[in-house]
Amino acid sequence: VPDSTRVKSGFSRCRGFNTCASAGDFTRGVGSGAGQVQFASGGGVSAYGTNRTVNIGGATGTFYWQQDGKPLIFGAPTANATLIFQNPISIGTRTREIRVQNGTADVDAQLTGRIYGAAAAGVNKTGTGTLELTGKQEYWGAMSAVGGVLKLGANAIFMGGTNALVLGAAALDAGTYTNAVRSLEL
Repeated sequence: VPDSTRVKSGFSRCRGFNTCASAGDFTRGVGSGAGQVQFASGGGVSAYGTNRTVNIGGATGTFYWQQDGKPLIFGAPTANATLIFQNPISIGTRTREIRVQNGTADVDAQLTGRIYGAAAAGVNKTGTGTLELTGKQEYWGAMSAVGGVLKLGANAIFMGGTNALVLGAAALDAGTYTNAVRSLEL
């Protein structure tokens, strides 16, 4: 990938990002310099061939969601493997959209880092794909799944039952894990 990778809105306008993901795991620093990645106005990644890991700025480096109204997109209709996003995600003070597109893998995207934000912050999981959460959800707003499958891949994902879990036209796969939420809306 030449110099830096700038992700624009959607998959069709990504420059280099899908190429990197299909060639191996994706590890880059955040920024506009050589060898760095920058989300300009939403965008995302998908995995092909075998499960792929994305690590932006180091596994413990936080991915700060700066784009209001722009989704973070995982998967693609042609993707055939699981995309594993390792970084913690800061959603700030707003409700943010994580869109998961349905490919042929059982799990289209797995978030292993914690997601955290301020009092009113929340997450809307959209798209027809399967999103697996294994990291802690540390925000006070709702986790709304309005399409596809939300899979809970660990115990105690939600912060002591302080989140509301809202399912609208989505399936919940809790597996054999124990999780508590403040309220469950179906």
